[in-house]
Amino acid sequence: RYRAKPVQRNPAAEALYARYAAEKAARETDLAGIREKAGANIAAIREKWRLKRTELERMSIFKRNRRNLLQLARKSEAAELAEAKAQAARERETANREQPCRSWQDFLRREAEQGSEIALVTCVI
Repeated sequence: RYRAKPVQRNPAAEALYARYAAEKAARETDLAGIREKAGANIAAIREKWRLKRTELERMSIFKRNRRNLLQLARKSEAAELAEAKAQAARERETANREQPCRSWQDFLRREAEQGSEIALVTCVI
């Protein structure tokens, strides 16, 4: 069974892997926070527009006018949801740009480019 652990087992490489694991955990925590915040925001938007639609349905106006108002409410809700999803995507993109290393190999390449000899020895290009 595959395990995502380094093949080389020396203390310097293990320290480097521990740093990689810490960065990865921080990145996952940031992304989970963004995901949770976006989910709460989307749920609040849906609830707000559900209440507005309910209010429109209870109004005593002509059916055609009510239908037009409900259609406009659905379009407004869709636009607001799209904006909230786009905002979450921008936040995820920013988080991914700040912590670019998704894999152990990427992390080793970045460290080797920055001059780490341990990463250069450990890295299998």
